[in-house]
Amino acid sequence: MQQLRTLRASFEDILAQHGVTEFKVRPDTEVDIALRQRIAVVENRSGTGKTRVTECYRPGYLYAPGDGREIVLRKVEVKTSSE
Repeated sequence: MQQLRTLRASFEDILAQHGVTEFKVRPDTEVDIALRQRIAVVENRSGTGKTRVTECYRPGYLYAPGDGREIVLRKVEVKTSSE
């Protein structure tokens, strides 16, 4: 198990050196247009209120090439609710 943790840490270091960072969304974050472009809704509980993130399943990854842009490599997988 320790070898897997070490391997993961090595991969994370390599990704960080090339401008790739992991990101997550905190529970109770309101979903707006900008956030909607960064998340993949895996499960949703419909209602009449504002849509909010209730749980984050898998983190997402962003690539920042150095010119001020951010490119979403993988969206954050989340559960949302609008109750």
